[in-house]
Amino acid sequence: MFRSLVPLTLTLTLMRPAYSMADEGFWLVNHFPKQDVARKYGINISDEWLQRLFRSSVRIVRGGSGAFVSSDGLIATNHHVALGCIQRLSSKDNDFFRNGFYAGSRDEEQQCPDWEIHSLQDIQDVTQEVTAAAGAGGDDAAARAARMAVISRIENECPSKDGHRCEVVSLFQGAIYHLYRYKKYTDIRLVFAPEHSLGYFGGDQENFSYPRHTLDVAFLRAYENGKPASVTEFLQIEEAGVRDGELVFIGGSPSWTTRTTTTARLRFLREKYYPFVLQLYEHKKKALYRFAGRSDENRRLVRDEIQTVENLLKRNRGQYEGLRDPAVMKRRAEEETALQARVMADSDLKRKYAQAWEGVAKAQSDLSEFVRELMFLDQGLAFDSRLFDMARTIVRLAAERKKPNEGRLKEFTEANIRTTEKLLLSGAEISKEVERVKLTAALSFFQKTLGTDNQLVRAVLGKQQPERLAQDVTSNSRLFDVAERTRLADASLETVLASDDPMIQLAVRVDKDARALRQRLEEKVQAVQTKSYALIAKAVYEIKGSAGYPDATGTFRVSYGRVSGYQDAGLILEPFTYLRGLFGKGHYTNRGLKDDPFQLPPQWSSSKAALRLDTPLNFVCTADSVAGSSGSPVVNGAGRLVGLNFDSNAFALGWSFVYSDAKGRSINVDLRGVVEALRGVYHAYGLLEELKIPVLPSERRSVSHESLK
Repeated sequence: MFRSLVPLTLTLTLMRPAYSMADEGFWLVNHFPKQDVARKYGINISDEWLQRLFRSSVRIVRGGSGAFVSSDGLIATNHHVALGCIQRLSSKDNDFFRNGFYAGSRDEEQQCPDWEIHSLQDIQDVTQEVTAAAGAGGDDAAARAARMAVISRIENECPSKDGHRCEVVSLFQGAIYHLYRYKKYTDIRLVFAPEHSLGYFGGDQENFSYPRHTLDVAFLRAYENGKPASVTEFLQIEEAGVRDGELVFIGGSPSWTTRTTTTARLRFLREKYYPFVLQLYEHKKKALYRFAGRSDENRRLVRDEIQTVENLLKRNRGQYEGLRDPAVMKRRAEEETALQARVMADSDLKRKYAQAWEGVAKAQSDLSEFVRELMFLDQGLAFDSRLFDMARTIVRLAAERKKPNEGRLKEFTEANIRTTEKLLLSGAEISKEVERVKLTAALSFFQKTLGTDNQLVRAVLGKQQPERLAQDVTSNSRLFDVAERTRLADASLETVLASDDPMIQLAVRVDKDARALRQRLEEKVQAVQTKSYALIAKAVYEIKGSAGYPDATGTFRVSYGRVSGYQDAGLILEPFTYLRGLFGKGHYTNRGLKDDPFQLPPQWSSSKAALRLDTPLNFVCTADSVAGSSGSPVVNGAGRLVGLNFDSNAFALGWSFVYSDAKGRSINVDLRGVVEALRGVYHAYGLLEELKIPVLPSERRSVSHESLK
């Protein structure tokens, strides 16, 4: 039986909150530090308050967070989170990316191709069941296999009502396991999005910086059985907004942090991982810009890809620089050395935990030997192509279906296979030219990095050059056709292996090596790390009586902090920016300048007189956020919506490893600015009324929305 998430009390006391002066932490909702908040801020957070926040929040499978904001399944998130949907719905004749979109009625709402959103329902502690399976003896690899078999069984036995998804989540690097049950929405429709120039105002020039003046917001709607989803928990907007110094809370699904990892792991990331991915993204960026520069239509096809890779480059550079900061590594090393000294000074602790750090270090050393090959083949970085991903899915779907559920790759277990099939059979259009360009760039980087004489490179390319192979497989593959993918998805393994489709043949050719690398990762690295990190977490508990909060894992968390400006280079940066600043930076053009990050659409010029220019548009706070937090609702002490997290400043990029609120800030869209834009520029009165924002009769007038349709 499932229990409500909030009242859940773990049998392990590993999770008792560790209090600190800084507003740090991605807290589990069932172990939120309510006493610390009450003591420091005088605000009493109830279980009911937390339950409303987590039931209102959603996880967007394509990356990001959001929140229900009406009983009819209306969801608020960021423009950049919804960007993939906006781009795929756009065409040469209806360019929602450039011109924005507003559905004045439910019939006009546009379905996002192959989108999926998860709403957390409840959770169960399954730690004892999972860890007991691994404690039956055997080496680390055998223990991991036993854990995975139990996890697969638990997920499969989880209540499987239509529209639900279950997943077991590892916390504290394997010390604790929770079973999360989500309600799954697969019919998601676009309701409103501003013009891209407003959703990404300032462009890459102002990305991860502050002050910002960005309308990074979009509204979606979840549907069930062809009708708007009926939800009982949703967030209402606080029309009065938020004040300087006020406490706010962010509820979302931050993707990952490594604050509890060892210095050996951090050195691996600094020396092996980040240099590799930065080179990869730079290579891809250049290829996309070359393609985009050939025509306006080419640019339209890859503009969301360009924004994504620019964002990845800037974020990863910031994280890399954080690891190169001697102060960051010194702080982590001192903390680790102090903990190890306590362990070594006690004979019992030494016997149980001394080997844990050595285990992690060995795992990183082993991983360093094959990490590039692993990322190229198993993670598919040598094949940057949606069509290749589909071909690999078809090949593995046929192979994995023949296995017992507990022996399958995770994405093909019964708990996950429907989502995998949905992505495979998506009807979203795939550009043959974009596929060719991306695949050529990826294969070229693969060949350049490993060398032409590398065994894996020869196995993939044979005697062909990257461009020729990419041209052949994209020109001659039949997988662009959904009907062909559907046929092969239902076919036997023998039929799939006999297919003459060149993309299928490529996927088959590399699958054996890719699987071998994945197995090596699981048995030589992940198995050792899981065992070692669990020991470290237990050592922390025995010494300190608490392990604080776990690292982010893409599951629901709550962070909190104050609305607060900061000083940088002698400048005092106030916590709010205002609509007037948008007009101060921006300019109007009817010429459609391609690379102008401060372009304001003409209708903003004509609407300026109707806007209250002193309305806050963006604000910063000290609440924790990292990648995956984008779109997360920001609420006040009463649990009412005041903003949406959309970015952080450059000083917060190191938060993936170490939190500091000296200058690090989360950047949020102020809902007051959103409401003012909906009212004064877009005249989205139906949307405002659904959000329970009063609309005066005098405000209503006949307005053409052609620019937003």
